[in-house]
Amino acid sequence: MIQRLKSPGLSVVSGILLSLAFPSWLIPSLHPWTGWLAWIGLVPLLVAIENAGPRRAFLLGWLSGISFWASTLYWIGGIREMEYMALPAVSCFALYLGLFTGGWAALLRWKRMGPYWLAAPALWVILEWLRGWLFSGFSWTPLGASQWAFPAMFLSARFLGVSVVSAAVVSVNMAVWSLVRRGGERKIGVYASAVLLLVLLVLSTVAANQVRRDVSGAKPVRVALLQGNFTEAEKWALPLEVLLSRFEALSLAAGKEKPDIILWPESATASELSRDALTQARISRLAARTKSVQMAGAIYLDKDGKFYNAAVALSPKGPFAVYRKQHLVPFGEFIPAWIRTILPFARKLTEGVGDYSPGSDPAPMDLGAAGKAGVGICYEAIFPGIYRNQARQGAEYLLNQTNDAWYLLSAATYQHALGSITRAVECGRYLARCANTGLTLVVTPEGRMVSRLGLFETGVQIGDLKHISGVTAYARWGDLPLLLAAIFLLAVSILAGKRTETGQAGR
Repeated sequence: MIQRLKSPGLSVVSGILLSLAFPSWLIPSLHPWTGWLAWIGLVPLLVAIENAGPRRAFLLGWLSGISFWASTLYWIGGIREMEYMALPAVSCFALYLGLFTGGWAALLRWKRMGPYWLAAPALWVILEWLRGWLFSGFSWTPLGASQWAFPAMFLSARFLGVSVVSAAVVSVNMAVWSLVRRGGERKIGVYASAVLLLVLLVLSTVAANQVRRDVSGAKPVRVALLQGNFTEAEKWALPLEVLLSRFEALSLAAGKEKPDIILWPESATASELSRDALTQARISRLAARTKSVQMAGAIYLDKDGKFYNAAVALSPKGPFAVYRKQHLVPFGEFIPAWIRTILPFARKLTEGVGDYSPGSDPAPMDLGAAGKAGVGICYEAIFPGIYRNQARQGAEYLLNQTNDAWYLLSAATYQHALGSITRAVECGRYLARCANTGLTLVVTPEGRMVSRLGLFETGVQIGDLKHISGVTAYARWGDLPLLLAAIFLLAVSILAGKRTETGQAGR
């Protein structure tokens, strides 16, 4: 009875420990030392489910997942535009996303499941991939991203993606649980964890050497990032002249540093730039005065009659390249059709035009003398496929425009920034992230932030991004190698468990 009462508590503790490994409600910042909590965060849950059947293990895992996601996504409740939907939204997210942890725990306790040390990391990789794919996907805070500050481990993502780091974290948790609860038993789990860590250390060492080779003598492109610092309400309520005047002043100040590209935040113009000839001309004059490409975030009405959330590159002669956002935010940029059928009164959170349409061109932007840029807008930074495809097609560096004003001073901005850091490592590229209210930063291919502007600062950040042409193993092959390996190991584990069950039945 006492154990049954303890188990839910341990599950909740597990979820909260894992959430604290990331920027959190307790420490809303990118502090490198919090990541160590991920290496032990699953242990309380493992203790809770060790004598449970699959059904109870599922419930305990679900509770742990709910605790993690409620603690991690608490900031949704602070978004002003959510209004009365804030609490239901946090609850729905936590209940849905928690199912993945519940499924992981239940499958571990399935009677035909073989060695935990083999099955647990494989299962986690598969379920993390599913979370990033189902219902348009939500790749927010993958477990491996908690190790962003430790290149000796994190650089292995260059070969197999961030989920291989997730697998290592799960493996270590299994080893710790085995030592704490099983004494000298199951030493093979400890050995397997040590081998996996060693493999990742070797991969990270090789990756570091590759980065040094790639950047040695590489041509730099100088980028100026403009942090206009408008709140979400101001951006849509203030006259366009006020917005443009601030970005114009910042752009002219940046021009003194002779940048090749001046990058504005997402939807910085808050206007339909494609139909606003006066604003186009004004930004083109800025391009002439600063002798740089001006890349503005804008609403873009294309010839097909559809609206796009876009990044528009302008030279002194006007717009010459457009990137249209491919992965849109449900409820932020469009309402899914099935939701409109069920809830005809549903509306977008963002102001401005109606539903955006997704772009379909995965190619990098050709910026002339500045080279080819892989471009992503806001939320796209958390999905590896966008930048990976562009790197494979010749993108020499990565740019990200975003608007995190929604998140105020919460941990959300820092959690969101982890996506940009992770993509820089996976693709082996420099990445510049320009945010309306912060964080504006420059990331190296090792995942180091070499410069940044903090939250709600108005200013310019200058960064040098080196052109890199080599394609990383992850950019070339994506998640397929790790996913196939995970499926194979899971199958081996199930076969081993079935053989054990058959042997016990025979005796």
